[in-house]
Amino acid sequence: MSIKLITDSSADLPQELLVKHKIDVVPLTIHMDEEEFLDGVNINSRQFFEKLDSLKTMPKTSQVTPQQFIEAFEKALHDHVEVICITISSNASGTYQSAVLAKEEVGSDRIHLIDSSVLSMGTGLVVLEVAELIEKGTSSVDILEQVASIKSRVSQIFSVDSLEYLQKGGRIKRSSMVIGKILNIIPILTVEDGLTVPIKKARSYKAVFRFFKDFVNQSPVKRFVIGHGNDLEKAMKLKAYFESELDQKYDFIISDIGATIGCHAGPGVLHVALLRKES
Repeated sequence: MSIKLITDSSADLPQELLVKHKIDVVPLTIHMDEEEFLDGVNINSRQFFEKLDSLKTMPKTSQVTPQQFIEAFEKALHDHVEVICITISSNASGTYQSAVLAKEEVGSDRIHLIDSSVLSMGTGLVVLEVAELIEKGTSSVDILEQVASIKSRVSQIFSVDSLEYLQKGGRIKRSSMVIGKILNIIPILTVEDGLTVPIKKARSYKAVFRFFKDFVNQSPVKRFVIGHGNDLEKAMKLKAYFESELDQKYDFIISDIGATIGCHAGPGVLHVALLRKES
């Protein structure tokens, strides 16, 4: 194909889809105590969540560097006419800006950058939609014209087991974390302008599942992802619930939430990302 598609590791795309659509991934860096890891390269989702309990300090992430993108772009342009690179929301990470700097350094107008404006498999859904357009032979000009519509149709919602990671990441006040622990509150969040926003507090996963169902049923869905933070059992319970309760039947993508998003959401995160159909 004449267009090479690149994304960053925060997109949380399953390996089989990366291989199927020939998508290259540039990793963010994960800092865990004194160690550094490349997300999805020398630490996978399971390993990341298993290491959390033994850490002395909260894990942190670093954006993809311009040099990482320079190397990825030059390699891609060696074998392809054009490159499309889709990144995590620029409001949540400096990764998109690194891609901008790398494009300037490479000095090629054959590199096209897309700020997904969303997180995790929300970005992944934008990537998959663009991948299908590339495979259909759609030109980069036409793809870029359709990106705004694609992005506007992505919706995502997620819950977390612990408020600690949200609090230390500045998403909620410490007083809310303490109250949440006492009341066993499960926060439900969405993404607005590329940042997480709390929208509801649930007292049980039964209530979380009902809220997720209502969220899905708002309008017809083209592509459906359930993501989880090293808790496949909970993700499969949600899938079974959806199969019995939703108004329509769907093919589900089950995705592991990787270390980049896991640093901010913590263990037990449960994520639903949707690409809604065009109206």
